[in-house]
This record gives sequence, structure tokens and C-alpha cells, in this order.
Amino acid sequence: LLLRILFLTRLPVLLPHADLDQPFAVFLGEGLAAGEHTIVVEIVEQGDPWENTRTYTWTFSVNPPASSAE
Repeated sequence: LLLRILFLTRLPVLLPHADLDQPFAVFLGEGLAAGEHTIVVEIVEQGDPWENTRTYTWTFSVNPPASSAE
């Protein structure tokens, strides 16, 4: 399956915090159906006495495999 990510909004400006940042990956599974899909990630940063919340939404399309010319 060809996975193409389309960013529909301006990408956020993220500042690096090497001592705090944690990389992560999301397994989308196998056999993801062809079509348009949306991933929503909500990040909550707890402080004292404050809280920061950000929500990011990405929409991507999965194209079906190309037909074999055999």
C-alpha cells in the first residue's frame, strides 16, 4: 500500500527540548483500507498551576496497489 500524507493545515512550529522530547511512532496496522483516513493527536502538558493542550490533525490517503501488467 502506498501511504501519502497530505498536510491540510500549516505545520506547527515545534521547538526542540532534547532533554524532554520523546520520539514516538504509531502503528497503523496491516491491510489499512484504501481511502482517506484522519489521525488526531492531542498533547497535554501538565504544569503547576497551568496546563497546555494542543491538538494536531493529519489527513492521509491510502492508494490501492497498482494493477500488475503481467
